[in-house]
Amino acid sequence: MTEKDSNQGHRRFLKGSSVEPYRVGGKFPSTLEPGYGQGTVDFGWLSRVEAGSLVFVMSPSCESCSFDPIRDFSLDFPAFQYAMLIDSGEQAFMELREEHELSFPLIRFDTSKYLLQLGVDQIPWVFVLNRIGQVVGAGVFNHTQHLLHIARPLLDVYYPDNEII
Repeated sequence: MTEKDSNQGHRRFLKGSSVEPYRVGGKFPSTLEPGYGQGTVDFGWLSRVEAGSLVFVMSPSCESCSFDPIRDFSLDFPAFQYAMLIDSGEQAFMELREEHELSFPLIRFDTSKYLLQLGVDQIPWVFVLNRIGQVVGAGVFNHTQHLLHIARPLLDVYYPDNEII
């Protein structure tokens, strides 16, 4: 057994994830091919924001996906820009926007393309981007405390005195 194998031996018991843990530091793609006949979607605007952005990846069929923490977080921290990639049918997509009062861009996204384009195979997922589109935080979340922890790099800069954190 090599040194690398012995350091990764515990991973053989992990189920469901086929990729290495996501490494922050790279840039979020400026374009994505979400599928569903939408063509290429421009995400270049994420590298031209004033404070930073959060990009959520969700599915209404996911039992762990709760939309309430997203809505609450976006209302508590309005300085950031938000977007959501969501794998759903057209009808569920429209109902979600109305039901959860989400006022930021929602893009239907085929999760089979998710792993190939973003390097992650888990949902609910959030990418936290600084103002130039660099990923400074990323991870699985299912409640507001998880979001606060993952978004900490942005919150420390733009909301240093916030009592919620």
